[in-house]
Amino acid sequence: MISVPETQLRKHGLRVTAVRLGVLNALSRRSFAISQPELEVDLGHNCDRVTLYRTLNTLCEHGLLHRIVDDKGTSRYAPCRDDCGATDRHFHNHLHFYCEVCKQTHCLNETEITIPHLSGGFEIHNIQFSASGVCGSCRTNRILSKS
Repeated sequence: MISVPETQLRKHGLRVTAVRLGVLNALSRRSFAISQPELEVDLGHNCDRVTLYRTLNTLCEHGLLHRIVDDKGTSRYAPCRDDCGATDRHFHNHLHFYCEVCKQTHCLNETEITIPHLSGGFEIHNIQFSASGVCGSCRTNRILSKS
């Protein structure tokens, strides 16, 4: 039986490799974006840093992952929606929410934001929408701990 990550790689014209499968599987197990160092720990000794770096870039370029840069300048990665593709305008018009308590970055796909039309010949190549505060889980835990 072919796995979902394997199907995704083939759909996007990429070779199926152990590292690519490992990255896609690691990200699919989480509800938040993670950094390259966190992925290195998750993958263990099955992958060196350079290969992981190249794999992340390839998966971003082909519309399987997107990169979110947090307020500290750390790149975090999350799976793209199924309708993403590799184009010059590979945008993610949803909100990225950073929780100040658990330090996780969540993609709020249901919160779509309209990408502005720019006049004057400007061409957008990258756009990110970010907010920070307390996620629902941490907020609930905080309320429960006060009761």
